[in-house]
Amino acid sequence: MKVKSFQRPLEFKNQEEQKAVYSTSDLRSVIHDQTKAAFASTINRAVSAGVLHRVTRGLFVFTGTTASKSHISTQIVETFRPNAISYISLELALSMWSVISQIPFCATLMTTGPSGKIDCPIYGRFYFSHTTRDVGKDIRNKRIIVYSDRLPLAKPDIALRDLKSVGRNTHLVDMEAYQEALKEAS
Repeated sequence: MKVKSFQRPLEFKNQEEQKAVYSTSDLRSVIHDQTKAAFASTINRAVSAGVLHRVTRGLFVFTGTTASKSHISTQIVETFRPNAISYISLELALSMWSVISQIPFCATLMTTGPSGKIDCPIYGRFYFSHTTRDVGKDIRNKRIIVYSDRLPLAKPDIALRDLKSVGRNTHLVDMEAYQEALKEAS
């Protein structure tokens, strides 16, 4: 299949749905009539031609997207862990709530899926830490803020709880700022 023929359905999905990130199986639904070897060859040609950017194994970004970088980041997380709930927590959430002064060099997320990481030079680093907690309950109790267009964000108490539960260092936490953030988040 020619790369241009492959590119058209991706352009359509981008315009209609703002879809920018694809798993291998998502791409397989676009090119379903090829053998496994031909499909792999088409994907490699699309990456070489700059139509797709390989984020990590089995995860691609359509480079012709009009989506914002934050929307792409959200789609990367959702596509990487499609059957899990993932939310911003740990150091990144505490930094966003101004509880720690440093800005983390990566997105730190909690997930009901397996732990893992994505290290992408264009879209950044994503660290996933597994949780067995009832995330749905935290969402229902409004301890995790859910947005329509970006990743859910843990409130300060949940982010600190998560930080402790995964054994991360808490020495950067400013407890006075934490108390203020709790008031702000209520």
